[in-house]
Amino acid sequence: MNIFESIRHINEYDAEYWSARELMPHLGYENWQNFEVAITRAKESCKNAGQDPNEHFLLAPVKSTGGRPGTDYTLSRYACYLIAQNGDPRKEEIALAQNYFVIQTRRQEKSQELIEDHKRVLLREEMKKHNHSSEYHKIKNAWDNPALGNHVRQTENPSSHNRAHQRR
Repeated sequence: MNIFESIRHINEYDAEYWSARELMPHLGYENWQNFEVAITRAKESCKNAGQDPNEHFLLAPVKSTGGRPGTDYTLSRYACYLIAQNGDPRKEEIALAQNYFVIQTRRQEKSQELIEDHKRVLLREEMKKHNHSSEYHKIKNAWDNPALGNHVRQTENPSSHNRAHQRR
C-alpha cells in the first residue's frame, strides 16, 4: 500500500481526506511553519483555479500537548495535490507525492468518465424501450401511412371530415 493511501481517512459520508499534520513528514517537512508556506501557496493556487479553498482546506484543531494549541487541516485529495505542486521541489518526497496525486487524480477522472458513460448508455437503452413501445409504433405507423393516416386524421377530427363531405 502506498504511504499516502495508508494515511488517508474516510469520514462518515464516505469522503476521503488527509490530515495536514500526518501528511507533513511524508512530504519531507520537519516543522509546521515551513509546511504552512506550502499550504498557503496551495490555497492561493486553489483560489486562482476558481475553487473555494474552504472546501478543500478545512481548519481542524490539534490536540494540545501542553503548549499553545496547534493548527491542522483536513485536506481533500485536490488539496494534497496542490500542496505537492506548491511544495519545495528540491525534496524527493515532493516529487513522489506529485507523481502519486497526479496518477490518482487521473484514475479518479477516468473512473468518473466511465460512470457517466454507463449512465448515458442506460438512459439511451431506456429511451429505446420507450420509443419502441407498441403504442408508440401503432400511432407512428398510422400517421406515417398515407392510407391509414388520412382515416386516422379524419376520425380524430370529425369536424374536418364533415366539412369535407359538405363541400362535395
